[in-house]
Amino acid sequence: MKWYFVYSAALECKSHMIPEILKDKIVNSLSERGCGKQVLREETETVIDLPGPMMVDRYLCRLSVDGMFLSIPATDLEFFYKELKSLPARKEIPGVTYYKLHGAYVCYCMTAEQKKILEDRIVNELPKAKIIANAEREEFAKRIQGINQEISKSGGAQIVSSVQVEAKRKQQEDYEDKFFKTRKKEWLN
Repeated sequence: MKWYFVYSAALECKSHMIPEILKDKIVNSLSERGCGKQVLREETETVIDLPGPMMVDRYLCRLSVDGMFLSIPATDLEFFYKELKSLPARKEIPGVTYYKLHGAYVCYCMTAEQKKILEDRIVNELPKAKIIANAEREEFAKRIQGINQEISKSGGAQIVSSVQVEAKRKQQEDYEDKFFKTRKKEWLN
């Protein structure tokens, strides 16, 4: 089957990867919903991933689905599998039922049969991907630590994870709570 990378010429909506069988109806629907003129390009490969920091040398699981190679980072594969399993059938286009998996930069549209193929491919790849993802998370942490060591030598700001930011925010809130509770007693007396 042929697949098409579809994007809005004026960037009014997210890009889509669409199988030929759904192409005309989804492209028309996008236009009707105000996404402007759509540009189509035939493709045989795409990547779907999550937003945020990443390693450029990360491992991509390459999955074949009905003539399309879909690459998903090992670190994101489990997330996308859970998303895929819970996707509702989309029926907003009369006479068409399809599924849409949202990534950071592209939506991957598919028929029920293609969804089943993708689910099966991911299940087969998941054990290996989990091992690779754990190793990549450790490597990413080491790289960030190394970067921070270099930055701290020069007196610059350090890169922190969202977990570190949240812990610091909580620490600050706790301090402020204690400070104001203590001061409030003093102020009221």
